[in-house]
Amino acid sequence: MDFKDKVAIVTGAAGGTSYDIALRFASEGIHVVIADISDNVYEKFEKIKAIFPTCKGFGYKIDLTNEMEVKGMIEATVEKLGKLDIMLNNAEINMPMMLVADETEERIDRFLTCNFKTSYFGSKYASIQMTKQRSGSIVNIASFYGIQGRAFFSIYCASKSAVIAFSQALALELAGTGVRCNIINPGVMGTEVYWCSLREEAEITGETFEQVRERTRRAVPMKRHGIGADLAGAALWLSSDDASYTTGEMINVTGGIDLTFK
Repeated sequence: MDFKDKVAIVTGAAGGTSYDIALRFASEGIHVVIADISDNVYEKFEKIKAIFPTCKGFGYKIDLTNEMEVKGMIEATVEKLGKLDIMLNNAEINMPMMLVADETEERIDRFLTCNFKTSYFGSKYASIQMTKQRSGSIVNIASFYGIQGRAFFSIYCASKSAVIAFSQALALELAGTGVRCNIINPGVMGTEVYWCSLREEAEITGETFEQVRERTRRAVPMKRHGIGADLAGAALWLSSDDASYTTGEMINVTGGIDLTFK
């Protein structure tokens, strides 16, 4: 896979799995732009730059729920780096367990905005630029929770299902333009966002955090939580010419839990 001088944007990349993906992209010679609402996005990019000095990307602080800011980010990337080859959308927030009967409109709007609209806006403006180029790969990170509804996580499931269905619809719209759109469904990932969710779950269930973490680990057939490197390999392949005949598809990076968690 030859990625020399390719240009990528990775969102939600001030930490967690997105940062690991960005780091892997840079290791392959991709000029990576990392985008996040956190001020840490600049510091995180400097760490990438220190390891891979030839990377011409940059850190970009942005509210990814703001459509015009996302449009501006795409334009700024193209203006500085000349093109956009890869768009990886992975901005999200997690949520604690909640009965449907207890959900509020405010929470519904918040999670659909953060988990769905961010991917929608990123994909929309990336596809406009990539269509002009007649080439490009969009990768949207959803979740195995988006494949089938899970009790107490209705809105999170709905937001990720929306990402999956939207991505497949976009893939069909773009078919024949040289632009592809695919989906990665992570399983239970060992990130701070996920640990926060488990802490909230522990408070609800009366367990300790360690008990909940161990229970979720044992539920995975491969007996471990996922890490960013697990997603990075899948993202890299979907972004490569080796996947040139792959669009609208889902890759489940779950350690097998999507086969057993019914």
